[in-house]
Amino acid sequence: MRVVRLAFCVVVFIGAQAEAKERAANVTINFNTQYAESLLDIACSNKTVDEAALRDSKLLKAQIAHHERFGERFSYENFIDGLKKISRCEIPSPDPFRFSALVERRDEIETAIQFLQENQTELAQGVRKMLIPYVPEGMDFSGSVVMAAASFSCGGFAEDGDFFIDLQCISGDIEQEIDAVQYLSAHETYHAIQNQFVPKPSKAEAEDVANADEARDFIFHQLILEGTASYVADFRDVEGTGRYSSFSRDLAKSNYRRLDSNFLLFDYLIESLGAGGEPVSQRVQDVYDLGFGGQFEELFYYVGAQMAAEIDADFGASALVCIMQLPPENFLLAYQRAIAHGDKLPDSHLLRVATYDAARLLAQKRDSAGRLGDCI
Repeated sequence: MRVVRLAFCVVVFIGAQAEAKERAANVTINFNTQYAESLLDIACSNKTVDEAALRDSKLLKAQIAHHERFGERFSYENFIDGLKKISRCEIPSPDPFRFSALVERRDEIETAIQFLQENQTELAQGVRKMLIPYVPEGMDFSGSVVMAAASFSCGGFAEDGDFFIDLQCISGDIEQEIDAVQYLSAHETYHAIQNQFVPKPSKAEAEDVANADEARDFIFHQLILEGTASYVADFRDVEGTGRYSSFSRDLAKSNYRRLDSNFLLFDYLIESLGAGGEPVSQRVQDVYDLGFGGQFEELFYYVGAQMAAEIDADFGASALVCIMQLPPENFLLAYQRAIAHGDKLPDSHLLRVATYDAARLLAQKRDSAGRLGDCI
């Protein structure tokens, strides 16, 4: 069997022609398959695994940091042990990183890497088209999309400034997954862009939240981040019949079908943050898990996405970007104004008065409400 050694790192520089007075945003996207190719090159090669180099790898450090949150089995030791076994063409057992695919589905993964290489320019252009309207003028951004050949997820994850796509998940029918790769790359790349201009929450971790104001700030912040990323990359529009394409499209469509219930649940959970009982840090963690966790289909991603759509439709993309730079309660207050501004979009639903009151009270305490007028 011929081993294809692509090992490339393509950088596509994209400049947007500015229509406004300020300098246009610049976006640089680096599609990196070298990381995946280096692992594939070890399979059935009888090569000695360079443990020191692996432990010093920035990408492996980022991957382990993400995966180890899901269990002790996702360790450096198990990663290196898995590589040693596939070097001898053996199947690891246990196999938390799914190294077995690099032996059993090698040709398929090589083909997927080649296809992504051939289409990287089109992918980069598609991501740019989706993101540029929602990038602040004058911003320079450079980010990486890394193909991960040994991972347990299906989809992608971000860690330490890099975004990883699970190559095994999409390699089975790569031609039918290319659209989903673009949308997934846009969603996660936008998170990295947000990190440069969206204010940070008062507490970075749910466990550090000490009161209801910090709890609402934390959840409102997540609503902006996931909502706007889900808006700029609307997975309902993904084409293709691949496994991940079908899953992500169906998930989005399911959430939009029940969006009225998602909005209502958001209202009730925001109200619950002011209740007594267990420590508020536990309550905000519960709200986060219920509303943004994958096990419950990321319900609030789509609440935030619809709010972003309504704001954009009424006030424009530049206004949405401006609002994202304010404390997060202003996102809810802008949505309230957008709903009252004219004919609302069919999928938009009213939030309860108590939710708006919570946002307004937080804005008053932080003296941020007046700043909304600078955006809309």
